[in-house]
Amino acid sequence: MNILGAIPFIVGAFILGFSHAFEPDHVAVMSNYVYKNKSYKRSALMGIFWGSGHTVALMIVGSILMLFRIAIPEYISSYIEYLIGLVLLGFGVSIFYRLHKSRTHLHRHEHDGKKHLHFHSHNEQLGHDHSHKSFLFGVLHGLAGTSALMLVVISSIDTFELGIAFIMIFGLGSIVGMLLFSLALWLSFNITFKSFPLVNRGASYLTAIFSLVVGSKLLFF
Repeated sequence: MNILGAIPFIVGAFILGFSHAFEPDHVAVMSNYVYKNKSYKRSALMGIFWGSGHTVALMIVGSILMLFRIAIPEYISSYIEYLIGLVLLGFGVSIFYRLHKSRTHLHRHEHDGKKHLHFHSHNEQLGHDHSHKSFLFGVLHGLAGTSALMLVVISSIDTFELGIAFIMIFGLGSIVGMLLFSLALWLSFNITFKSFPLVNRGASYLTAIFSLVVGSKLLFF
């Protein structure tokens, strides 16, 4: 492949990976991790770890599939999607529980003859998470999406080396996409947490509902 031919190959693979990061089930999983983080560094790491896990799964399984020119049985991909759906349902329920446990109260106070409204939560920090969990979910998502990606790679790329290059660039795009999404979500949650607590709480409820909807879709549709 010459330089002129490599440019659209690289750009196309990167864009596909970048856009792939924003699939509904990917977004739902990462939203559950990012929304309760106070650290932008941890949120960024979660995005990177998810993309890395996704890429590792694609590289390992994709290499095997390309070498032997085989495909993952559909039922295996379905089982993995069912597992992700169950986890998303659990995420949604757990967010509702945390929101109930850390419910915010509106208090009225009077200082120097002036009345003020204050918001108070019994548990402002909703919890913490470990970045390695996002890596594991990246692996699961990579395994679930491998068969579809390999159909594209095997049907359009002639050599094993080009197939590996495609997966690596695709993986880099997914890492960048999820990194940017995680940082943007962290920024929006933390700005509203301090300045607009009711908006933040509403966004958290939407995150829970989104998780339940996407999880139900993977399980039942």
